[in-house]
Amino acid sequence: DLDLTHCPVNDSLENLLVVLVDSSVTSIKAVGAGISGAVPRVEDLQVTIDGEALLSFEAFRKLNFLDLSQNNLTELREVLVQPNAGRMLLRENLQIKVAPGTLAKFLKERVILDLSGTKLLNQEDEASQLLEEGQLTTTDMYAYTDETAGYACKDLTGTVMKVTPSQLLPEKLCTCLAGWHGHGATCEICPANMFSDQMGLDSCKSCPAN
Repeated sequence: DLDLTHCPVNDSLENLLVVLVDSSVTSIKAVGAGISGAVPRVEDLQVTIDGEALLSFEAFRKLNFLDLSQNNLTELREVLVQPNAGRMLLRENLQIKVAPGTLAKFLKERVILDLSGTKLLNQEDEASQLLEEGQLTTTDMYAYTDETAGYACKDLTGTVMKVTPSQLLPEKLCTCLAGWHGHGATCEICPANMFSDQMGLDSCKSCPAN
């Protein structure tokens, strides 16, 4: 196993993977290591040794655990761990764009993907479609409430994906609390002499005259 947690790697994930191409490591933990760039597709990685290009990176599929939380990753393009047993943790990476088809691949291969605390930049693309198709399902009740920001969210259920709902699909998973108004997880408290007596109102009502 390789543990680079809080070590100053300060390089792209692609360069780190290239260095490890011939290793036998099955677990990589690199939390807060200054790793940046995209989670690359295996076929996009290239290494040249003695002038010979090595294009096969199937060795990376022997990985069963990859923790890249608290880094500066910008895009998710590939599943880099074993199907059915693998786990990829990308918690608290600020914001990540997901390449088309990638989330569906995680679901199909039953690979655990943890995006807690990470915002999806293109959330209305694949994630929204998977929800509409029923490949992603939600809790019936609101599972998370942020009383400071004035909203409540449903969570994903029965899936390999773990997310922060307000950063995945706020418009579809979240709603403003009573006493607040707005859309999704973007809510404002009702001003003086105004009120909202139920969840999900986009505007507040005027208080009745005494």
